[in-house]
Amino acid sequence: MFRRIRKTGTYVSKRLMGQKNVPSLRIDDTDRKILRAMMADSRLSLRNLAATTHISVGTIRERIAKLQSHGVIKNYTVMLDPSKLGYKITGIIQVFLSSKDGISPIENKVAKMPSVAAVYSVTGGSDLIIIARFKDAEGLNVFVKEILAMKGILRTSTLIVLDAFKEDFRMIV
Repeated sequence: MFRRIRKTGTYVSKRLMGQKNVPSLRIDDTDRKILRAMMADSRLSLRNLAATTHISVGTIRERIAKLQSHGVIKNYTVMLDPSKLGYKITGIIQVFLSSKDGISPIENKVAKMPSVAAVYSVTGGSDLIIIARFKDAEGLNVFVKEILAMKGILRTSTLIVLDAFKEDFRMIV
């Protein structure tokens, strides 16, 4: 999605993001500074962002609006600790499809399941990787059986995470 252009900035192509007839967006050091501050604490007001980044409130307001309209900033959210909410098991499920023709409906169906954190279409031996969280082994068992019952699924291979040394899906800007 991002393409590096010398040391002066980055261009985001709306065409790559599935949108047509929208000019590319150039991400510069000012945008990066704003994004870093927002990722550190997305609750900061515009005034506090300005104080933190030493950029005027008007510039910050304008840059955030531009980043939102180009889809760089997609959402504002809270990062939760799943284990503190009782989700002690993280499963990584490799899915092997019987045919590549029906991959999109399966991806969409799996992505809507409540325990699913991520669904990836991948290269290599498997076709999909699912990362999901469960309160107990029984929840994981039921989930895998639901996946196996879907039309087009050949088999699965499940990994259980023992320890997470790093888990942070925020972009590095």
